[in-house]
Amino acid sequence: MRTKFDIVCGTSIGAINAAFFAQGALDELAELWKTIPSQNAVRYLDVVKKVSAFIDNVEGLRGKPLEAIGNLHLLNSWFEIGSKKALLALRGVYDPAPIEALLKPILSLNALKATLIISTTNLTNGTSDAFYSFVNATNDDEQRFTTFRSPDPSYRLSNDNYLSAVRASMSIPGAFEPVGMNLGQSNVRHDYVDGGVTNNSPISLAIAAGATEVHVVFLDPVPSAQAVSATASLADIGIASLSVMQQRILELDMKLAQTSTATIKQIRPTKPIAVSVLDFNDAVGIAAAYADGLQVGSTA
Repeated sequence: MRTKFDIVCGTSIGAINAAFFAQGALDELAELWKTIPSQNAVRYLDVVKKVSAFIDNVEGLRGKPLEAIGNLHLLNSWFEIGSKKALLALRGVYDPAPIEALLKPILSLNALKATLIISTTNLTNGTSDAFYSFVNATNDDEQRFTTFRSPDPSYRLSNDNYLSAVRASMSIPGAFEPVGMNLGQSNVRHDYVDGGVTNNSPISLAIAAGATEVHVVFLDPVPSAQAVSATASLADIGIASLSVMQQRILELDMKLAQTSTATIKQIRPTKPIAVSVLDFNDAVGIAAAYADGLQVGSTA
């Protein structure tokens, strides 16, 4: 039996789940996670691929100095990368187009069956912005929500910004280029990144929207001690730093939520999820996490 909710909030990768859930597209959501590893949805930008190919070519000549001299193939690989200025100006290393192509056919504002709220981080203004669409609600409900969130901005979802809002919420800084939106202002671009930077678990959004019973879906089991993870690369350091920041924000959100009149229920996996935030190609890990989520959800 599938539980129905009046309000669905999502942030970071949870924005995808929230959007599909609010539309009642649960079968499509299940299919997305089952097939996403085979669709190579997370792939490098072309210029990053060229840098990788150049490094491979250089490593292939290790110990072969004579072959490196006058190597036209190596020289062409270098020229294909482009200028140093353009390379240093990169604002992300992954191509968002494949993920956007997966989401675009499904996301439809007209298909919403429940109120949807997406949390994003506005880098331009330094604010935690919410994009929302209320279903079966009154103008008073919307006014209460926007007033509760002030001074952080709230914007209505539209057919023009729905996909952008979801994609912005899951755009990990450094991994994906910020998503630009003008918010109806000409000649103004607001850069948006992962909603988890400022609001890792949008509990406050649900309460602001009038929820009296809030189900919080966590991606980690109840911690018995501080988790220890290796940081073997620059990417590992960035992701680990973001995770630590998000965990602290979440702990504060939970404490604040407990002071409200809303009932807070926690839904957690039974064991740590063995998939990193960018391991969309890990079929085994995603399948295991999905199965555990179904098990936990069925008993929640």
